[in-house]
Amino acid sequence: SDLRWPNLHRVLHDSAAAGCLVAEHLWDLGHRNVLCIDSSYGHGNFEKPVPNDWAAGYNFVQEWTRRGGRWSSMVHRVE
Repeated sequence: SDLRWPNLHRVLHDSAAAGCLVAEHLWDLGHRNVLCIDSSYGHGNFEKPVPNDWAAGYNFVQEWTRRGGRWSSMVHRVE
């Protein structure tokens, strides 16, 4: 957690399997609400599967939802 944002934890992952592991880890720590942030390039695709290595966001959301967790998304812009 950053000192400027207490209790905010950032988790980065880049594979489909990692998405499921991150969901399991956060759930086990007691988290129930998450914010999924995508890049302005649209790599995340949280709501539909993508046929490439960027499926991590989709797999995370599927596992998170299956466990009963809540999530929302936001696009981070670097411009």
